[in-house]
Amino acid sequence: DGFFTFLMGTHDKLALVRDPFACKPAVVAETGDYVAISSEFRSLAHLPDIRNASVFEPKPAEVYSWSV
Repeated sequence: DGFFTFLMGTHDKLALVRDPFACKPAVVAETGDYVAISSEFRSLAHLPDIRNASVFEPKPAEVYSWSV
């Protein structure tokens, strides 16, 4: 319950979920080389190849996961 953006990682996996209202900010930048997550785009703007990255705000109550 409550407002949250939860991020969990292991040595080869990463998972992200937001609360049903998506009150906490989150932005994801994804390329073939990396996944970067921040509370604002400004933190991601200088990443390598960011112009070709898929940049999106995760949807409420949806689980996202990535594996190496």
